[in-house]
Amino acid sequence: MKISLRLAAVSALGLALASAAPAAPKKAAAPQVDVKLMRAMVQRLASDDLEGRAPSTAAEPKVLNTIIAQLKAAGLKPGNKGSWLQPVPTVEITAKNNSPLTVSGGATPLSFQFGSEYVVGSYRAVPRTDIKDAELVFVGYGVNAPELGWNDYAGLDMKGKIAVILVNDPDYAMETQDGPFKGRRMTYYGRWTYKFEEAARQGAAGALIVHDTFPAAYGWNVVNSSWTGAQYYVQSADNGMNNTAANGWIQKPVAEAILGAAGQNLAALSEAASAEGFQAGAAGPEGQHVVRQCDPQVDVAQCGRHPSRQAGTQRIRALFGALGPPWPLHAGCARR
Repeated sequence: MKISLRLAAVSALGLALASAAPAAPKKAAAPQVDVKLMRAMVQRLASDDLEGRAPSTAAEPKVLNTIIAQLKAAGLKPGNKGSWLQPVPTVEITAKNNSPLTVSGGATPLSFQFGSEYVVGSYRAVPRTDIKDAELVFVGYGVNAPELGWNDYAGLDMKGKIAVILVNDPDYAMETQDGPFKGRRMTYYGRWTYKFEEAARQGAAGALIVHDTFPAAYGWNVVNSSWTGAQYYVQSADNGMNNTAANGWIQKPVAEAILGAAGQNLAALSEAASAEGFQAGAAGPEGQHVVRQCDPQVDVAQCGRHPSRQAGTQRIRALFGALGPPWPLHAGCARR
């Protein structure tokens, strides 16, 4: 009887607590985006007379005026001491006279065409980029993660050499997030920006990422269109000289040919690189050298982005939806 009474008492207490708990407040419904307004903005921003909205083009003042007009109509105020624009010194680099990527050291020299087989650029604001007799070194996924005890560059001297790097994280093939790099969920170590940054920190002269559609999550057409034509970078104090002299991408068959000429197999190396303790470099295309040159056109522009303040409205949500990510808007540039 005592046991049953105690159980009843606990049960009653639980009911009392449950009945005393305040009801969860209902979440306010998210405001709906004005589809008609967004469609009108997309049509305007995509119109032929705005010419693609690229920075430093003749159409850019019209682009800026269009966006600023919408911000004003939304009731916003300029957030940069009364100005809608904020100066952002920007470097525009357009590669010209790109040579083929020539690789020697094997039984037969190899040559690959710019655009269809490889793309490459430079963050350095210099009139010419030449890389000659630079040894290619396969560095797996090019990751240096001390907190994970993972360093693909361990024991390597990369000075004057070109890193050949796999895209994504070492454990990207895992469907779960149980691996050190969270499996299919890509970390920053898997991003191409990190690969280039780490190669520069290691003292490499260049970096080439091996493109593979599944781990990259996009086809070669995306790489080719993104890495040809004018490239824009925020100007740094050293004009980008802390970066590698050149960085870019090679098609997977190109990597297979280069490694094959060195007596190596890309598939086997990729599998080995996914395991902790992989010894990069030792399995790389030893003796393979690359020759590559281009004459970039470098322009320095003074650019502006759009800071604003006050609460957003339907118009702002529609504007950002029309522009798409990232939210920082197009820059206003004037060559100097």
